[in-house]
Amino acid sequence: MKQLHFGCATHTGLVRQRNEDCYGMDEQKRLWLVADGLGGHDAGDVASQIAVESILDTVRQGADLEAAMNCAHQAILDAVEQGIGRPEMGTTAVALIINDHDYEVAWVGDSRAYLWSNDKLMQLSRDHTVVQELVDQGFIPHEHLKNHPYGNILNRTLGVTQDRQLNVERISGALQGNEIFLLCSDGLTNELDDDIIEEVLNGSGDEQTKVDQLVQLALHSGGSDNITAILVNTTAFFNARALPKQNDQA
Repeated sequence: MKQLHFGCATHTGLVRQRNEDCYGMDEQKRLWLVADGLGGHDAGDVASQIAVESILDTVRQGADLEAAMNCAHQAILDAVEQGIGRPEMGTTAVALIINDHDYEVAWVGDSRAYLWSNDKLMQLSRDHTVVQELVDQGFIPHEHLKNHPYGNILNRTLGVTQDRQLNVERISGALQGNEIFLLCSDGLTNELDDDIIEEVLNGSGDEQTKVDQLVQLALHSGGSDNITAILVNTTAFFNARALPKQNDQA
């Protein structure tokens, strides 16, 4: 099976004492994900690890991303009941799965997914925050989103809430063959504007080089939170599928 090219990195940052981010992947399932444990609650690192392991396991068993996210939510609540971690621990999560002809992204919270194509960067996910909701409803302008004092208040997470079924948001699309997907925690996007991210993705180097550049830029910009990023490039995979088999050639 032809694998996609990807790069991944995580860093504690320059302020936090521990890294509550977690990431995972399954190359056979073409699945990548990032989780960001809630820093305002104890055991955010436990919650993010449970979420990543649960989503990977559930997708491997044949579930879709929405079901996998809900299973991860339940796994965190079950862990709390069993005395693992801390009460009200929680995490965000964003996941990407790539099929032969299309992709799907699912998320809960403010960890983000971006699509870079034709030299342009587009945010696929929409933050599940109180401030984003105010922007969507027209109460505050979009320009105030990044630096709003309550910008980090989430209204949807895995764990924390006792609701057994979450409203997992999803987006999907057809692959064109020239995409790079970025999954990241808010430790990256709080430090870097989209134009900086776009400049890195437009630059030279493979996916791992670009991920490392993004993390270093976020550190140089302040590194006030844990930083995690994954880049997945579809180009080689898409081109490999388009090649004719040897017995089909004249």
